[in-house]
Amino acid sequence: MADEMQRQARLRQKAWEDTHNTADRPQVNRARVAAAVNKPIFAAGETVQNASKKAADSPVLPLLLMAAGGYLMWFAVKYWRDADVHWPSDPVKSVLQGHGLPARTPVPSVAAELAAAIQTAQAAGGAPAGGAPALPGTGEYTHSQLETIWKLAGGNPAKADLAAAIAQAESGGQPKVTSPNPDGGTNVGLWQLDTKGKGTGHTVAQLQNPATNAKVTVAASSNGADWSAWQTYAQGTYKQYLAGAPADQGSTVPTG
Repeated sequence: MADEMQRQARLRQKAWEDTHNTADRPQVNRARVAAAVNKPIFAAGETVQNASKKAADSPVLPLLLMAAGGYLMWFAVKYWRDADVHWPSDPVKSVLQGHGLPARTPVPSVAAELAAAIQTAQAAGGAPAGGAPALPGTGEYTHSQLETIWKLAGGNPAKADLAAAIAQAESGGQPKVTSPNPDGGTNVGLWQLDTKGKGTGHTVAQLQNPATNAKVTVAASSNGADWSAWQTYAQGTYKQYLAGAPADQGSTVPTG
């Protein structure tokens, strides 16, 4: 019994010594302190890194690009060929200035501009003999009116006199006139465009419209720089119709 009690006492003593042994506690404590101090710093650093990564991975730039593309598409549809609004920034400026979105003002068509220009010329005394041609024209255009048609179709103003003279030599200024072409096509309108040549892709009715005929001619003649396909130019027939010539008051349609 006494031995057992001594043995229990020794065990309790050893347990107490093990519990209160401080031989290596400073080192252990330093490691624990270092771990305790470093852990939150690492966790905080990890949080900053994650936040930076999330910001870099967020779709901000693609969303901005999509928004800009959508705005440009809306602008192109709403203000296509507008007479007053020319830049995508114009509606933004108008809204920021408190004026709201600018109203759309369509650009007049070439035909409308042509009709207005001809009416102006007629009012100034430049109407052709036999009455004013309508659009599509049925009368005879003067030299000055043919120059206007050429320029409204985008033609080089410096070539307007020459273009008008060739039109008078080719058609007498009559937009409806047609003549056969040796290649089997039909020469049509003011500049007698061949349906199998310079007028390919257009019907006779389309080429009888002065605005269409002029636009096709501008492209076919390299904006007035190359008239080699027109016989009246190659033969020099057009020269009598240049500005100031008597033919400016009207002409007859050449045959053939």
